[in-house]
Amino acid sequence: MNVLVTGATGHVGRHVIPALLEKGHTVRVVVRNAEEVREAFKDAPLEIMVLDLAEGEQPAFDSIAEGIDAVVHLAAVIDERAPRQTILAVNVDATRKLALACAKNPSFKRFVFISSSALFHNPKKLPVEEDDAPCPENAYGESKLQAEIELKKTGVPFVILRPPVVYGLGFEKILSPLVKAIRKGRLPIIGDGKTRFAVVHVDDLAHAVILALEKKEAVGETFNISGEALTQREWIEAVADELGVEPPKRSIPVWLANLAAGFYELKRKFFGGSIAVSRDSVRRFTVDRVFSTKKAETILGWKARVKPRDGLSELIASMLTERQ
Repeated sequence: MNVLVTGATGHVGRHVIPALLEKGHTVRVVVRNAEEVREAFKDAPLEIMVLDLAEGEQPAFDSIAEGIDAVVHLAAVIDERAPRQTILAVNVDATRKLALACAKNPSFKRFVFISSSALFHNPKKLPVEEDDAPCPENAYGESKLQAEIELKKTGVPFVILRPPVVYGLGFEKILSPLVKAIRKGRLPIIGDGKTRFAVVHVDDLAHAVILALEKKEAVGETFNISGEALTQREWIEAVADELGVEPPKRSIPVWLANLAAGFYELKRKFFGGSIAVSRDSVRRFTVDRVFSTKKAETILGWKARVKPRDGLSELIASMLTERQ
């Protein structure tokens, strides 16, 4: 198929593009910076089109979607510090415009939309299933929910994938503040450490994208794409073990962690830099979230293949190599 990919140079896109090419698909990418694509993928046979998704009008979206069989829509604003207007422009408005453009093509086959488990910040039951009532609590989660709604309104044949936190090679910079805090013994257990934290390896997510394009039964369906959920304590102890340091022994109450995180967020706002813990990350660590993947296993034939400890070991090894 001739597949259009947005967000090609993002952390997930850099894994999805090679997977698509390996499967023999023709790939068109839509980016703001063509040179960044050429640098990221070297001599890969990509058709490059330039468009700012936040600023583009409908005719521009019609143009980039012309002759396309399928879309993998990865592009999104996930930065919690971004203005709400920017988040909505990219995550909701651009999704609607791209879907409307594809809906005009009667031979269009599939719109694979990467949504998010952020639709479920405080789930009422576990494990979370796809049809459970959404409960987003920040602009990002709300935008992903609205994007799903707008996508369905267009009438385009769709497949929605909802991953939790994605990790793997390429995510070193994102996880660096957390790893540094654990290495220096500055990150305590928050609460009792027993709440479960779901992630998915980026290679497993890329595999889900391929299956979403291939499986006819997937059209019109929504899938949780999640790996094994470990407890907060298990994740932190695993990172400490990979680093060869003692795991944290002290713990602090959730309210105190939120207070400290708020202080660090203010510090970053005025002085810049990165922080290991934000109030949003405190919530991720302290709200029990587990997602059922039975639907993905049954319809897509998908199941997470990368074990959490294997993926973490690979990632930490890469981070340590970069330090040398």
